[in-house]
Amino acid sequence: MTDTRAGEGMELAAILARVRDALVEFNDDADLAELGNEDSLSDTLESFTHFAFLMSLEEKFNLTIPDHEFTFSKMGTLAAIARVLSRYAKSGPDA
Repeated sequence: MTDTRAGEGMELAAILARVRDALVEFNDDADLAELGNEDSLSDTLESFTHFAFLMSLEEKFNLTIPDHEFTFSKMGTLAAIARVLSRYAKSGPDA
């Protein structure tokens, strides 16, 4: 029997790495690469920048995130963002 959770964990890790790279690129700040997976982005970014970054991820990941997910409580850390993105990447029209 194959453990599919291992594959999901690897996929989530890959998404997390892409989110981290996107954050560094979006803010043009290499120091953000050192941000912990569960560190609050609100402690690092201004609210407008945080929101603009979240919006930019739709294009970068080629998906649509429903409005109810665009909250700092649901997408306030790199890990939380990766979890949301992984849900919608799987539920797209080609999933």
